[in-house]
Amino acid sequence: MGALLLGRLLGLADLADTALALSLEATARYDGGGNLSPFSAAVQAAKAVDGQAVSAGNVRRLVRGGWLEQDGRDVSVQDALSFRAAPQTHGAYRWQLSALEEALEVELNGQGDNPLTDLASGRMVSGGNFQPMQLALAFEALRVGLAHLGISSERRIAKLYPPQRRIRQQHLAAARDGTALEREELPGLLWYSAAGLLAELKTLAAPATLGAPTLSADVEDHSTLAPLALQQLERSAEAAEKLLTIEALTAAYLLSRAGAGAAEMTERRSRRRVRSGRGPA
Repeated sequence: MGALLLGRLLGLADLADTALALSLEATARYDGGGNLSPFSAAVQAAKAVDGQAVSAGNVRRLVRGGWLEQDGRDVSVQDALSFRAAPQTHGAYRWQLSALEEALEVELNGQGDNPLTDLASGRMVSGGNFQPMQLALAFEALRVGLAHLGISSERRIAKLYPPQRRIRQQHLAAARDGTALEREELPGLLWYSAAGLLAELKTLAAPATLGAPTLSADVEDHSTLAPLALQQLERSAEAAEKLLTIEALTAAYLLSRAGAGAAEMTERRSRRRVRSGRGPA
C-alpha cells in the first residue's frame, strides 16, 4: 500500500508545481506580482536541497512565454513567501518522497521474520526486524510536508481572491443592469472549501505512531502503528490533491478571464476603427 501511495504522492508533487505556476501567472497579470528570480537556477544551486531545483525548474518551464517573461514589466522583489519560498517548500516535500522511497526499498527487500533463519550458522535467531520504524516515520513526516504544501497553496488562493471578487462584482452589476454576461464558471465559495481542506491537513499532521498501548503481558510495549500512519497519509494525500486542484482552477479561471478581456478589448477597438472609416485594426 505504501508503494502504491508513493506513486500518487509523486504525482501530487507535480500538481503542486503546476498550481504554483498558474498562480504566479495570474498574480502577474492582475496584481503586478510574480517575480521569477526566486526560481532561478542560481538561487537553487546556492542551497543543495534535493528536489528544490526540480520544482523551480518545473515552474520556469511551465511559465515560459507568459506574462512573467514580458519585457519591461514591473516586478515585485518581495512576493509573499507562499510564492517566493515555494521552491523550498515543494523541494522539501520532494526530499521527503525520496526518504519514503528509500524506506520502502529497504522494507520490500528486507527480511522481517522472527525468529530469523540464519543460514550461515544454521540457527534460529530472535530479532525485531518486523518493526518498520523508518517506514512509519516516513509516513508521519510526509503528512507534515503535505500540510505545509497546503498552507502555501491556501495562502496563494487568498491572494487570488481580490481579482476573482472584482469579476463577480462585474457579473452582479451586469445582472442589475439587465446586461447578459457569459455564465460565471468558478464557484465563489471554493476558497472556503480550500480553508476546510487545510484544517483537515493540519489535523492529520498530528503524530499517529505515538499512541500504541502496551500489549501481551507488557512484552509488546512499543509499536510503530505504521498501518495507521499510512491510512492517515492516504487521507492527507486526498485532501492535498483537492486543495491544489482548487488553486489550479482558481488561477486558470482568472487567466482565462484575462484572455477573454483582452479579446473583448481588441474587438471593441476594431469596431471603433471601422465606424470611424479607418478600416479594420
